[in-house]
Amino acid sequence: MVAVEPHHISPSEYHTRKNLIDPELEKMDWLDKYNKEEVNTVRSNFKTKEYVFMKDGHQPGDRFADYLLLDQDYSPLAVVEAKKYPQDPKNEKEVEIARVQARSYVKDIESQTGKKVPFFMTNGAVWIYVDQSGIERKVSGPFSQDDLARRQHLFETYNDPKEIHIDSKLPAPKVAGVFGLHQCQWIRGCMFTTELLHA
Repeated sequence: MVAVEPHHISPSEYHTRKNLIDPELEKMDWLDKYNKEEVNTVRSNFKTKEYVFMKDGHQPGDRFADYLLLDQDYSPLAVVEAKKYPQDPKNEKEVEIARVQARSYVKDIESQTGKKVPFFMTNGAVWIYVDQSGIERKVSGPFSQDDLARRQHLFETYNDPKEIHIDSKLPAPKVAGVFGLHQCQWIRGCMFTTELLHA
């Protein structure tokens, strides 16, 4: 992990990262090469996966994601916005500040890659996850690399139920089978083969 020197951030935020957030990331097996700190989201090239860090210097207008979590191919999977402890991420004013900052980072990524990226907001004690659709919820901690990659795949391959065409000429049992198949996929995330349709 790239060390963030205390003079770049407040001592209390540095303490929060090193003593509260970093251990949570390590618990989820985030390797240093996939967990980058203080990434310049304005000057990094997310398409070619060439990342610029605060230690490389900064210019007016630069923005720095506290943590950028990467997939095995080094593409962005999520951003983590850290707030010093004991500031409370449940406090709406503090949450809004973190939300605005994190959204600016993920928008920088999306503007280059065309992909939406989720983000976490945390003080190390409380974690809030905001998915690619903007849905927010409290979680117990950061997700693993595999879990974030799986969630990204599900988001990218999601089909809106209203857009799925069901052939009205199918006999009633087959239509019911199609509906039941899709309903199960949407509700429980089940994976079925289309063999059911040919019974």
